[in-house]
Amino acid sequence: MNNPIRAIALGASFFCASAVPFQLNAQTNYPAKPIRIIVGQNPGTGTDASARSFAQRLTALLGQPVIIDNKGGAHGFIGGTAAKDAEKDGYTLMIAAGGTMAVNPGLYGKKMPFDPVKDFEPVGIIEQGPVYLAVSNNLPVKNVKDLVAYAGANPGKVNYGTGGNGTTSHLAMELLKRSTGMQAAHIPYRGSNQVVQDLIGGQIQTAFDAAIVLIPQAKAGKIRIIGVASGKRSAALPDVPSVQEQGFPGFEAKTWSALYAPAGTPAPIVQKLNEALNKIVRSDDFREYLKASASEAGGGTSEDHKKFLATEIAKWATVIKEANIQPD
Repeated sequence: MNNPIRAIALGASFFCASAVPFQLNAQTNYPAKPIRIIVGQNPGTGTDASARSFAQRLTALLGQPVIIDNKGGAHGFIGGTAAKDAEKDGYTLMIAAGGTMAVNPGLYGKKMPFDPVKDFEPVGIIEQGPVYLAVSNNLPVKNVKDLVAYAGANPGKVNYGTGGNGTTSHLAMELLKRSTGMQAAHIPYRGSNQVVQDLIGGQIQTAFDAAIVLIPQAKAGKIRIIGVASGKRSAALPDVPSVQEQGFPGFEAKTWSALYAPAGTPAPIVQKLNEALNKIVRSDDFREYLKASASEAGGGTSEDHKKFLATEIAKWATVIKEANIQPD
């Protein structure tokens, strides 16, 4: 007499055995169809622009269309949630900014609808760039130490503008205040454009912001850039010393964007994407593209980015807690 239980077990065993080669074949042939990359920012933002440039090059490299799907709003939560819940097959990825992945955990904690570390597998950094410290032309300072001394000698007369609470420009200044003991009042705006206009007009005395925002105004002589929030000078402004170079070791604040896959995506697919990412960011044409925004190419291994992300989350969480920064 046939044993029905044994027959079922054998059938299940055969199904599992046949499924493994199928899964391996799917990973080996990846990609076999178009790839969607979710971007948690709206079209026209800096992250969106670099994502589209990257996607164009990834299309050429992998031989399949790579489509950008903007899901902006809610501090990157909409895009991040959609990417987290996607199939773990490498056909839905995410490009996210540092603010979404490294700053939001300190600002929102358990209110975040996803965990940047547990819910994603990092592929690697695409582009990065330090923020720059600028002052109004009517402020009699030439460097960071001058600014700190001026603020100390003129209590209540130095304020700084940012694009809003919890932005990189805000956190960078709070980090500088803690590194130097400088006192300055925070004036939050709804974006960088008004910050720059008021810096030019002298309504605010100083600000950190990205190169693409500040460098054109500095080159036009409307403001002065006195420091780069990095361990080295910027190729875009080689005559401006870094903040570290000016006597504040370890000071660093930068914007960046990186490519992620949902957690559980097969390792061979993540590895293939990482290899493609590194080919793109090391290419001369992509590096030339990044020069326009004074950004630098990323790269590195998935493990490199895991370590970097953990360090960034811890660093900014400390600044947020000590400065008692609340989200807008």
